[in-house]
Amino acid sequence: RNGQPVCFIDVSKNYWFDVDSISDVLRANMFALIKGLIPQNNFYVKNSKQVRGPIKKRWKIRLDRTSIISGPTVLESKCQIGPRSKVGPFVSMMSECEISSSVIIQNSVLFGNAIVEENNQYFNAILYKNLLFQSV
Repeated sequence: RNGQPVCFIDVSKNYWFDVDSISDVLRANMFALIKGLIPQNNFYVKNSKQVRGPIKKRWKIRLDRTSIISGPTVLESKCQIGPRSKVGPFVSMMSECEISSSVIIQNSVLFGNAIVEENNQYFNAILYKNLLFQSV
């Protein structure tokens, strides 16, 4: 509009969000996770649930037995979560992303083969490859 690009996220056939900032993306992600607007064939941990590793092989996700996923959180195939890590709530982890050991990550989106090094904590963040964008 008025010569400015219009950015939006389409989270389903019935919902879309204007996004002008990282916090807008995270708000749309949180909404989709709470509502369960998750593509099929993804590993989805529902609201207030927790999962410990290992995960069944059909998901192609490696979750160490000492790590915890708290819902709502979604993981695509070929993700890895190392020892003593805590993922969620409100995390979307796209295919082939990796979380090393002793990591805490909440209200965040990981994609583009993002790798989170050990002993890090991320809240309200978007991680893409080796780039980090955080909401203030």
